[in-house]
Amino acid sequence: MQVLEAAMKTMLFKKRTIHGEDKYKIINLPSTGKTILTFLQPTLTFASCTCRGPTDLGNAQYWGALGSVAAAALASKRIIVSCGEIVEHDIISPVPT
Repeated sequence: MQVLEAAMKTMLFKKRTIHGEDKYKIINLPSTGKTILTFLQPTLTFASCTCRGPTDLGNAQYWGALGSVAAAALASKRIIVSCGEIVEHDIISPVPT
């Protein structure tokens, strides 16, 4: 998962023992010459969503600018979702997430 290059200036990047030595990787893209920073398989992602359906189905919707939330959620081993509203399944199911 690509993260902002500014993360290289943080203590999380400098003190690699927090996430493990191999969690960050700097990649040079041959097509553009740009250097990007990636974070390999986050263990946990927190996502604050607009609404969610019944707990047993695990559906949630996020309205607004996603940023890296979608990429982080897809890459993570686990996701913790907070939401502004709990709605019935028939309200959340017709709208794509």
